[in-house]
Amino acid sequence: MSETSKKFSTPVLIASIIFADVLQAIPLMLLSGNFLWIEMWIYLLIFTIFMIYTMFWLRKNNPQLLESRTSMKGSSKTDKIILSLLGIVCIVYFLVVSLDGGRFHWSVVPVLVKILGFIGVASGLIIIFLVMKEKAFASKVVRIDKKGGQKVISTGPYATENKLKLFVYKS
Repeated sequence: MSETSKKFSTPVLIASIIFADVLQAIPLMLLSGNFLWIEMWIYLLIFTIFMIYTMFWLRKNNPQLLESRTSMKGSSKTDKIILSLLGIVCIVYFLVVSLDGGRFHWSVVPVLVKILGFIGVASGLIIIFLVMKEKAFASKVVRIDKKGGQKVISTGPYATENKLKLFVYKS
């Protein structure tokens, strides 16, 4: 069994997914004051499905990318600062969402808009997965492969983007 296989065994992946869920669920539940807040459970279900599928797919198909997505090794000071700021933004976001949606109900959101929001979240997560699937170097930090293995990606979600750039540049 390789070192990567040991590091990302099924129990380790399941524990990581549970940890990520609990890390989100506890603050959402505590701040909202509502264990039965249905929107929270729908969000957590969407996120959990994404995590399970993505992590097990990466382990099978691209363990190096899974390693880079779960590690800060080799990241620059700027990357660490940006990811820390992103973490703060996420905390503030969860704080506002929990207090609004679960506790105080400051905003009234129609059911259709909530459904569209969940479709948007699921779509965004699917796009993230497709990018990781197409781009083997989709690390969470900026890295340049000094061995020269990186290449411009022109398939998957990048195919449309590259055609659009070509159209704009020719215009």
